[in-house]
Amino acid sequence: QDPSPCQAYIYYNGTSQTLRSGTFTCKKIGSNYEITINGMTSHTHLKLYYYGPLLNTTSPNGSGQLTVGNLNIPLNMLYSEYAYDSYSYVFTDTAASFTATFYSTYPLTDRTYSITPDDSALEADGSVLLYVEGEHQGQYIFGVAESGTFTLSHHDNTYDASFSGLLIDENTGLPMDFSGTFSGQLLNI
Repeated sequence: QDPSPCQAYIYYNGTSQTLRSGTFTCKKIGSNYEITINGMTSHTHLKLYYYGPLLNTTSPNGSGQLTVGNLNIPLNMLYSEYAYDSYSYVFTDTAASFTATFYSTYPLTDRTYSITPDDSALEADGSVLLYVEGEHQGQYIFGVAESGTFTLSHHDNTYDASFSGLLIDENTGLPMDFSGTFSGQLLNI
């Protein structure tokens, strides 16, 4: 069977590069997958091999709700990632149409954090920064939270989170109260 063309982007050390040529194979072996990439970016040869499970980021891993102003948005996904010397914890729906993303310079632990709009305060006092963005029921909202608290706890791989505070919507310039809850698994991406 002739291979189908596809595009691949490689993210490494804070840069993204396009795979210019090469091959990509993916085989399901039992409940795991074997993935190989062998190709060239504009600067270097790349070989990648992976064998193991795949994460399904379109399947809910918990449940919760975000309230911003008069909008109530369901939250059924929580994932975290580390990039650019920062940890992000993203609460969203499976379509990622509305997100509440907490940023920190360290992995979050079980405790209550202050929410700050000042990213330079993240290292100094153990605060988190919250960025909210999305569209729901025809209303688009985005902005950094001005104040609030964020509480996180977990037992095994079940995480419970609650947060509330004040957000200035950069789209309208209006202050909006927000609150949210979530209970479920944490996917590390």
